[in-house]
Amino acid sequence: MSSNLKNFRILIVDDEPLIRQSLCEILRIDGYKVQMAASAEEAQEIIAQQSIDVVVTDLKLPKLSGVELLKWSKEKYPAVEFILITGYGCVETAVEAMKEGAFEYITKPINDEEIKILIRNIVDKKNILSENQALKEEL
Repeated sequence: MSSNLKNFRILIVDDEPLIRQSLCEILRIDGYKVQMAASAEEAQEIIAQQSIDVVVTDLKLPKLSGVELLKWSKEKYPAVEFILITGYGCVETAVEAMKEGAFEYITKPINDEEIKILIRNIVDKKNILSENQALKEEL
């Protein structure tokens, strides 16, 4: 994997501590910098203060939903990618999340390998975009 992993920042947002912590450990083992938030409001503070590459968020959160967090972030920080996770596999919600700019939408129980692959795909996408931008600047 690329050396950019050391600088790749992931934010896990879930009101269930066990899910938050297990996702955090899975991704830290792979070398990512991972932070956690228990609510969308806490996530908004972190996103506003730090450079976050991807947010992995539960759809159902106490006040603001994962989709509302996605909408807010895409307006203010469009480069942040989102993976929405839910125990409620609803087609309409998945379609709404994708229309709002989510990278992917998956249901619980979370498959460790699936989340790792999705994150790797985002890393690859961001690396390609960065290389593309560098090449454009050389022209």
